[in-house]
Amino acid sequence: MKKHLLSILITILYTSTISFNAYAIPALNRNSDTIYRNNLKLELLFGGIQFEKMVHDKGSIQLSIGYSYHQLSDPNSYSFHVVPEYRFYPMNKQIWPTGIYIGSFLYYKDFIVARDIEQNNITLFSRDKVNTGGIGVNTGYQWFLGKKKRMTTNIEFGFGYNIFRNVNHIDGFAIIDEDTYNFNFIGGITLGYTF
Repeated sequence: MKKHLLSILITILYTSTISFNAYAIPALNRNSDTIYRNNLKLELLFGGIQFEKMVHDKGSIQLSIGYSYHQLSDPNSYSFHVVPEYRFYPMNKQIWPTGIYIGSFLYYKDFIVARDIEQNNITLFSRDKVNTGGIGVNTGYQWFLGKKKRMTTNIEFGFGYNIFRNVNHIDGFAIIDEDTYNFNFIGGITLGYTF
C-alpha cells in the first residue's frame, strides 16, 4: 500500500512540474541575472527533506519526505511521511520563494505512538502503530538569509483531515481511538538553498 501511494504521489507531482514549467516566470536574483526556480530544504525540527519548484510567479509545488531522526536513539519515535503540496504566495512582490504563503496538500503518515498508560490502577507501556492519509491546508512565511539571497528559512503550521486511518495496538492499552482520530497537525522550520 505504501509503495503504491508513494508512486501515485510522485507521479502527480512530476506531471504537475512538467505541465507548469511551460508557464513558469523566471525568479531573478537581485544581485545578478541568474534564474532560480528550485529550493531544496532540510526540515530541522522533525527530520526530512523538501523540494520546492516554482511553477509561476505566485505559486510553487513542493514534495516533502520526512523521517524522524529521533528513532536513532529511541525506536518508539518512528515517524515517516510523504506530502505533495501546492503553495500560493498571494502578496509576492519580492523574489520567489519569499513571503507569506497558503498551501494545500495531500499526505501519507506512518508513525508509532508510545508511552505509559494507566487504567484501573495498572500502568503499562503501550504502543500504537498508525497509518493515515488525507488532505490539508497550511500557511507559513519564507525568507532569505544573508545578502546573496540563496539560503532560505521557512516557518509553517497547518492541519490535515484523515481520509483514511488505520491504528494497530501493538502493546499495552490503546492510546489512539481509531474512530475519533480525524485530524493531524503539522508544523516545521526549514533551512534551504535556491538553485
